[in-house]
Amino acid sequence: MVGGGPAGLAAAERITKQDLSVVVFEEHDTIGESLACSEVMSVDKLRELELVNAEDPIESSPFVRRRISLQRFFFGSNSVCTARLNTVLIDRSQFDQILAKNAEAAGAEIRTGSSVSTLNFTPESVEVEYQTKDTLNTQKMKAKIVIACDGPASRLVRQVFPDIEPRFVQGVQYQIKGVFTDALEFYFDHELTPWGYGWVLPKDDMTNVGILLQPGKNPRERLNQFVKKVYGNAGQAHAKVTKEIVRIIPAMGPLEQTVADRFLVAGDAGGFTNTIFYGGIAIAIHTGRLAGEAAVHAINAESVTVETLRIYEERWRQMSYADPALQLCHQVFYHELNNDDIENIGILLDNLDIENIGIGTAIRIGWRLLRNRIPRSKFKLYKQTSDGFGVCRDWGF
Repeated sequence: MVGGGPAGLAAAERITKQDLSVVVFEEHDTIGESLACSEVMSVDKLRELELVNAEDPIESSPFVRRRISLQRFFFGSNSVCTARLNTVLIDRSQFDQILAKNAEAAGAEIRTGSSVSTLNFTPESVEVEYQTKDTLNTQKMKAKIVIACDGPASRLVRQVFPDIEPRFVQGVQYQIKGVFTDALEFYFDHELTPWGYGWVLPKDDMTNVGILLQPGKNPRERLNQFVKKVYGNAGQAHAKVTKEIVRIIPAMGPLEQTVADRFLVAGDAGGFTNTIFYGGIAIAIHTGRLAGEAAVHAINAESVTVETLRIYEERWRQMSYADPALQLCHQVFYHELNNDDIENIGILLDNLDIENIGIGTAIRIGWRLLRNRIPRSKFKLYKQTSDGFGVCRDWGF
């Protein structure tokens, strides 16, 4: 196993529960040491993945920092709509450490401060070359199967699938002292944050404020503009930034190929994120578990070829996070619509609760379409955007 994040740890736990040995290579000295995450999760997903006890209040979970049931979505300059989705803000560092303890309790060996550099495939095994921080010498280990969970810029994916060219968005986030809102807030402005959006996410005694956008667009400068936009000059001057996080995130959905002989890819390394909001914790855990189960199946069948491991792809392609509507929505919303379209969407949804759009709400939206003379040529694109957001909402963060 390569990568000590949610995908790798989830896969390790599944494999060791079947009495098979697993080694997890984690390049950092401590699990959860270096994380780039907005830290939002769906309560429904936490329960579905059995990461919390179904009978206990969600607030009793040690990694939960705040429960928030209200979300606000800002489209353009003045329009805002709301939803009431059951979400929490978590402590990702503690969350990952709990996953690590569960994997170790099941029998996994976790090697921190260890970085895998190369995989050498033979008919009999995979030779894993790795280095540890306490020695400069390359060490080797043989494995039956490798599951790559080493993040969005996975060097192992580039080695095994050299023709794949993933696309990323770039993110930067401040943790600001104090809590300034009672809701999760999402801001869409294609001029300020092309390919992405901005967010304000309140935790227990601080707020995560960040943006995602096209790489190479001066993210820190644009984040400061976003802070000013949200809080004004006075708020920006008094904002006490306690931490800054910079990251890249896969932007175009799952890779076309995620299996090879003796090799699987899960989590960010496989492009597994929600392609609208780019969240990936729950998807990482789910794909990690599926990859672990596929590895167990292949080893027990004494066939670790791509044909046997393809059961993994068959299973994840059936999930909502692989729904083509999400990828289509991503392409339309972030690459074909402009800020005039964002304003139009805001006009259609202003002051509406979009969690459940019934007949009455649909009639109001239709009336707004006619009254504001929104171009009919855009209807199809707006519908494709709406469909994708609906899949995103139903899957959860």
